[in-house]
Amino acid sequence: MKSWISKNGVQVFPLLYGRSNVFLVDTGEKKFLVDTSISLFQKELVKKLKKLKIDKIDYVVLTHTHFDHAGNAHFIKEHFGAQVIVHQSEKVNLETGTNRMPIAKNRVFNHMLQRVSKAFQKTASYKPCDADISFDQHFDLTHLGINGYLISTPGHSLGSISFIIDDQFAIVGDEMFGILKYKGVPPFVEDIPTLVHSWGKLLQTNASLYFPGHGAVKTKSEVEQMYQEWNAKIQLL
Repeated sequence: MKSWISKNGVQVFPLLYGRSNVFLVDTGEKKFLVDTSISLFQKELVKKLKKLKIDKIDYVVLTHTHFDHAGNAHFIKEHFGAQVIVHQSEKVNLETGTNRMPIAKNRVFNHMLQRVSKAFQKTASYKPCDADISFDQHFDLTHLGINGYLISTPGHSLGSISFIIDDQFAIVGDEMFGILKYKGVPPFVEDIPTLVHSWGKLLQTNASLYFPGHGAVKTKSEVEQMYQEWNAKIQLL
């Protein structure tokens, strides 16, 4: 299975990759699962974990609590013994299995979503899961066995967070969209200026690779170009 290896030997495996990304971060001693995808992909996720001979997950890090990222959190917690980490503003969503209605960039599409909001909420619900750890702005992970930290990177959602590993890799969830090379704004975003500000915050780290929640990994030069273009657009508003 393909993987990326940090300067300190931490491996990042793409267990599910492309449509709804799930990454396994393996220090050799500790296993961190970043996001869990939707319940429909539960069997595929377990299959990939078994292929790597993983029967214990130490921590699940949820970049946010939308159903396509938190859908299997309860299952992983129950069957792999994981503790779940989430931003404090989205803890209630996780613990009730509710999905906040997304906001589309396109106004027409957004209007359509609002009209079917009740049906969407029913489809997007998932099994509630208790959070073990929550935080606000910054959470150091060294005491959990990895040279890394979590930071608040709002924009796509209020409680979006990013996982910085060895000052080299940044797993960013839906703060960036990886479907198109230089088009990083996701189709659903609560606040674009806040999102772009979070890109700037991520660029201030030493990360050279950025792992999105959907699509392919982005390089720092790609993110810099996206940031400059969108920052200029925001200044003109």
